Amino acid sequence: MGMRRLLIAGLCTLVLVLAPQGGAGATPHGGGPGGPGYWPDSADHWFCFESNVPSADYPIYQDAFQYLDNVTSMYDSQSSYCGSLTDVIISNTHPIPGCSNCLGMAPCIAKTGFLNLACEQGMEYVDTTNIWIASGGFSGDINVYWFNVIYNARHELGHTAGMGHSTNSPSVHVMAQGFYTDYGNWARWGFRSEDTCHVNEFFGGPACNH
Repeated sequence: MGMRRLLIAGLCTLVLVLAPQGGAGATPHGGGPGGPGYWPDSADHWFCFESNVPSADYPIYQDAFQYLDNVTSMYDSQSSYCGSLTDVIISNTHPIPGCSNCLGMAPCIAKTGFLNLACEQGMEYVDTTNIWIASGGFSGDINVYWFNVIYNARHELGHTAGMGHSTNSPSVHVMAQGFYTDYGNWARWGFRSEDTCHVNEFFGGPACNH
């Protein structure tokens, strides 16, 4: 990664870590309390699939990245292989390392920039086996299963963009944390304007009011 990009990431991170993260009911962001602990090191999100992700599932993640592109100033590009410069490595792993009961996780595995708060490379884990078990296994509802696979793909992607878990309760959007059976409630797949505003602000957009 170029030095100029790292310096920009460091300066932006400093501004956002020191700035207020929102009032009651806010969603934490970036390196602030309750955030994922990092911001992406650039607006471009190169991603790849590990061999454990079925090719039939690729569209779920590709659609998630396209949605992030549509609602923020970030943009994605799929890589044909996972290398040291790939920003997000998508993995269908069971169990997820360090969290055997998790449905998904998005740890940063290569931090850089100011105070190591910029993420150069991260994982997007989605454990479809645990989601299948939570959905009831062989006697469960396949609609609930796929709803939560898509939900977790978008949820973990939100973390890679610097979004934290919602502190709203109840909360109907994709950065809330949980497992859901109301598979017709498509609002659960969407980011809130507050989340996208902070991502855009980080990359030079207008300041957020919340």
